[in-house]
Amino acid sequence: MAERNAEVFGTPMYVVECRRRGQSVASIAKAMGVSREAVYFHLRRAGITGRTEGLARPGGLDEALAKAKAGADSGELAAEFGVRETWLRNVLLRRFGFRFDRSGSLRSRIRGEVLSLVRMGMFQRDIAAELGVSPALVSKIVVEAERGGAR
Repeated sequence: MAERNAEVFGTPMYVVECRRRGQSVASIAKAMGVSREAVYFHLRRAGITGRTEGLARPGGLDEALAKAKAGADSGELAAEFGVRETWLRNVLLRRFGFRFDRSGSLRSRIRGEVLSLVRMGMFQRDIAAELGVSPALVSKIVVEAERGGAR
């Protein structure tokens, strides 16, 4: 764990700074030894409204929708706006009727590459090193394919 500045750690300023760096409310609460409600209290006092800070600003959802339509990955968008990927997908679907193209997702692209390299006869550990993913992910993709498809 990073060294903590005794003057800053545990203060409302620390809560706000951690949240702006992308830490979850739960992790901030755990590090400080307080409840999530206490963290939310400090965030509200600082003018940060809950988990949708990035999307709550004027035009935030419209910006997310425009980037999604331009082909941005839902996981990258969620990280950029500080929300969970499933939450972002649901909001864009309910409010705008927008559905992300799953075939272009990072996992789908990796799955395709893994399966083609397996067909070429490469070992799973070599595939993982080649693609920069964990051997466990490669193994999971191969097992799912052998069972009859991925989720």
